[in-house]
Amino acid sequence: MSFIKTIVGWLTGKKAEAPVEFTVVFKLTAHKLKMPVGMQSEPMTNSGDDETLDAFWSDEVESAKLKQKRFTELMAEALQKRDPENTYVCSDKFYITVTTKDGQNGSIFSENIWREVADCPGERKPKLRTTLAMGIMTKECSLKENLDRIIPTSRGKNYIDFCTNQMEDKIFYEEMTKDLYMSFVLDLPDLFQSVSREDIDECGKSLAELKEIAKDNLRRCLPEAIDVLSRDRRIYMLAAGGNYEAYTIHLPECLQQIRTTLERDFAFAIPGRDLFIFCKADDGEAMFTLQEQAKLLFKDHSRPITPGLFLFEDGEMKAIEISAS
Repeated sequence: MSFIKTIVGWLTGKKAEAPVEFTVVFKLTAHKLKMPVGMQSEPMTNSGDDETLDAFWSDEVESAKLKQKRFTELMAEALQKRDPENTYVCSDKFYITVTTKDGQNGSIFSENIWREVADCPGERKPKLRTTLAMGIMTKECSLKENLDRIIPTSRGKNYIDFCTNQMEDKIFYEEMTKDLYMSFVLDLPDLFQSVSREDIDECGKSLAELKEIAKDNLRRCLPEAIDVLSRDRRIYMLAAGGNYEAYTIHLPECLQQIRTTLERDFAFAIPGRDLFIFCKADDGEAMFTLQEQAKLLFKDHSRPITPGLFLFEDGEMKAIEISAS
């Protein structure tokens, strides 16, 4: 199973056991609409090139000794300097509480941002420009005015628990199976913005309509042909680009094409936003390897989703756990 171990090495920065050639073994096609809309506009900000944003950060943010809690504190301080009209407070090592000048409350989750910059001391400020610039702008984007940007996303239990327990503006989510949930985001040029229950209530669309709109928008984000890579035709990896891989589980045609090509049910893992790894459901060794390596990928990923293993069987998903034989 050197293919999956090499994936782990490649994505976590750890040395792979051996070089592996990634070969396209088949392709998937998401059903497209004739007139693509959305996802095509220029970024709302050129924040990645705006060096003036670096001045809002303390030089301490570049320290090799910086810990996550202190990073979140520094992030709150930087956002406060950037946006003095509102209030930013580090409430925990994972999140910042935001109180707007008109009394509305919200939260910024810092865990994923920290993961992206933790291993690059001395080079963090440029990587944090978009984060800082978008601290204010995200509050201005409404679902009702951006229906062409809503897409379905995949979430794990950790994220749902955080949003349920810590955030004032509750995100919308539905459980698909154990430790796997569907929610919505607005696919904005600089970031994904979560959609709340209140957003859905105010958008003028039923939940059923919104799900179909979101799936159609996701289809427009995907390439005409989605590559599926493998080395040994036991472990496979989907390559859709744009960090959409883990969201393709919401498109029935993609899942059915995998099942049809493999000529059987399959097990899959989506440990991170850009990862959809799968194997045949009757290959016990491959399933166990996929299960264990998914846990490692989840632990080290900058955009983690879930460490779980799932089975797609007869058109349904369910969480499974494989024991070592």
